[in-house]
Amino acid sequence: MRRLIATLGSGLGAETLSDSGSTHSKVPHAAPKVAQQGALLIELALVLSVILLMAVLAVSSFNHRNAELRMQSLALWMGSVHHALQRYINDHGIELAEAGYLILGVNNPREPTVAELKSTGYLAADFPLGTAQKYSVKTSVFSEPGCSQPPCGIYGLIWAPGVAKSNHDLAYWRVSTAAKGAIITLERPGYISAATSELNNPPHPDVAFIPGGSVALVVTPDTLGLAYLRVGDERNPDFKNNVHLGGELRVRGMAYLHSGLHIAAVNVAQSSCAAPGLVSKNSESNGLLICSGRHEWQGLDSLAGGTFTISGKGQCAHPVLGSTVHPLTKACTCPTGYQNVLISISGNHADDMYSTFACSPSNY
Repeated sequence: MRRLIATLGSGLGAETLSDSGSTHSKVPHAAPKVAQQGALLIELALVLSVILLMAVLAVSSFNHRNAELRMQSLALWMGSVHHALQRYINDHGIELAEAGYLILGVNNPREPTVAELKSTGYLAADFPLGTAQKYSVKTSVFSEPGCSQPPCGIYGLIWAPGVAKSNHDLAYWRVSTAAKGAIITLERPGYISAATSELNNPPHPDVAFIPGGSVALVVTPDTLGLAYLRVGDERNPDFKNNVHLGGELRVRGMAYLHSGLHIAAVNVAQSSCAAPGLVSKNSESNGLLICSGRHEWQGLDSLAGGTFTISGKGQCAHPVLGSTVHPLTKACTCPTGYQNVLISISGNHADDMYSTFACSPSNY
């Protein structure tokens, strides 16, 4: 009976009897299980929180890495287009700023497309026309902003509209282009901002407005290759290309011509000329003409008035050279229209002193 009561008592959580008959208070068995279950729930919540935090960080890191790869890929592709546009501007120069200038294979010379740069040889034959992300890219060529007096510098611009979705994208673009890339931010949409310079947006009336979130590469006169010359250029390039000048070419130092000098101008001897010193072909012979001080074309051969030598005794003879008379006048005088110019004196005494004169055209 006592064992039955004890068994029932333990099931009801009541007092129990011992073998000696005394009663004892016994703690219920259910309480430790409830506490243990609560601890397990807290631990599970902590684990789930850590897993969730790690997942968020992993997604964020993945997105940043994906943005970095996108900007790197775009920078490499646009860098090749940038180099092609540089070569394009080098070849055509300031003529690109002239209205009506035409280029075979290019619909609008001021806005060559990537396909046109490729078809005209500025990009390799296997160069892809787009990136893996299918970004659209536009190009534009324009004259130096604010320049009203030609010749003006030529600028080029390549931009991918709206590809930057966040400031992280813009930062990765700057890093991927070694700080050479320009950006158009939503906060300052009126500027095309590079690391050390800025252009207005749009930079020229003929260029379309570039939306915020776009990235760009700029071709400036300073970044053009050595094949491009500009007024006041202080560089010392090893220039190797053809030059077509619409104005004057002035050389302060010596001009050395290794192959020769071709003169295209043709004039008639004795006709009027604009400025003394000009040189032209003679239309009546294979000789050259020079513009004299009288603003008259004269043959270079006619300017060679000859020479004569006279001794201290007034004789046109030399003990070694023999007769020293002028070949035309047969005397110690110059032809009509020429004046004598002393060019040398030799000898130590009056008796053996010899003076040589050249005959130069009068009033030349």
